[in-house]
Amino acid sequence: MLNSTLGADNGDIPCQSQCPLDTNLYIGTIGQSVELPFLGGYIFEDAWLQIVNKMNLLKQTDVIGYLTEFCGDDALPKCDFSVINGINHIAFYLGDYDTNEQVLQWYSFLQNKAKCGEEITSVLMGPSYISPKQYGTQGWWYSLVFKDGFVIELFCCHRFGQWRDKSSKERVDLMSHLAFEVTQMEAVKPLIEGLDRIENHLQVIAYTEQDEMGHTYGHVRNNQSNRVIELVHQLPIEDGGQGETV
Repeated sequence: MLNSTLGADNGDIPCQSQCPLDTNLYIGTIGQSVELPFLGGYIFEDAWLQIVNKMNLLKQTDVIGYLTEFCGDDALPKCDFSVINGINHIAFYLGDYDTNEQVLQWYSFLQNKAKCGEEITSVLMGPSYISPKQYGTQGWWYSLVFKDGFVIELFCCHRFGQWRDKSSKERVDLMSHLAFEVTQMEAVKPLIEGLDRIENHLQVIAYTEQDEMGHTYGHVRNNQSNRVIELVHQLPIEDGGQGETV
């Protein structure tokens, strides 16, 4: 059974006027070992409850506070964060899988959730673009749309090679993230390039302009903390702007 108190083992505090700068987007407990068990089987429902509860907390995050802490205080006066309009989506890490059957079991569980229509209206699944290119292992994503239109992403990576040898916290930080909505498509590239240029510890690890669904987005990694953020401009759903951006 998963710990039902979110963040109890990871230093989180209750959300008050704003959410804490949460750096644990793994659904479960990060222990001292390098193992990150893939959360499946009989604990699907327990994991799902934690995902939803933590999503609701993180949706209240103080965006400028989070970005300032992530990028560093020096970045604030140099970057135009006024083009950011809240959180676009939240990406959680489900752990390391050993077989594709485990991955498909989660997809089946999420599909059943979507069919019921009580919480989510759709779910998509596909191979990760970032994990093989950056970290030498295969990975998968799930993209879920809630009834209110909010999107979350769930990631998992194959327990393999150099990825397997990274610390558990590093793997969570590299594959989970908060994604921030950029109000104008043309502002995405200058913003992520500006972060890469003005701060030596920040690195653009992926950038896509107008994908098949019209999304423009980039991922920025803090090479000191190994945490990642995404900056994305997404078309409204009525204009076809729905789906995964990784």
